[in-house]
Amino acid sequence: MDKRYLTAFLCPPKFVIGGIELDYFCPRHWITLEALDSPFVSTSKDKTMCYKDLFIALRVCSTKSWKEAVARPKFSERMKYYMLEGILTRQASAFAQFGFYLSESMTVPKLWTKENQDEAKIESNLPSTMAIVTLLITKFGFSEEEAWNMPFSKAIWYSTAFAIQEGGEISIISTEQEDTEQDKLKELQDFEKKIMESLSSSGIKKKVKVL
Repeated sequence: MDKRYLTAFLCPPKFVIGGIELDYFCPRHWITLEALDSPFVSTSKDKTMCYKDLFIALRVCSTKSWKEAVARPKFSERMKYYMLEGILTRQASAFAQFGFYLSESMTVPKLWTKENQDEAKIESNLPSTMAIVTLLITKFGFSEEEAWNMPFSKAIWYSTAFAIQEGGEISIISTEQEDTEQDKLKELQDFEKKIMESLSSSGIKKKVKVL
């Protein structure tokens, strides 16, 4: 069974960072961070990151509604910010933990795709989060609130399943397959190592080098 699939549906991650309890990372969090020009979701390589960006991201990902995300930070939240800001070691730890939170929230299918080179690609300006949410609402019957607040990885799994059912040339590479490939690679490396050791001990390797 694919471990990424199990994680997405059975145990999407929740974290507490700097005393701030984060909710499941969802499309609403993503679009809110985009609106705030957060470097955590920016594709720009020139985008710098500071501790204020981290605090904003922590606060957004701790909310459960649009209104809560844009509300003025409470006094208790500002105090947590000042406490973390004043100690560099806590800052470094918080950055690392938030990065882990995002990576764990992205337990999406690992895909192998076959593209038809003869067909022209038609690019759409529709934001990816909007496309995902629209699919969840129109094809799966989730409410708007459920779709925007669904754990991100779970939403991607639903979208991928729909694309496959619609005939998309997509294959999912499971963690089981990855483990099997790693085992085969290790067996091959061990075999090659034994061959080289055998050649070396018999003197054949030296003769080959001279030739």
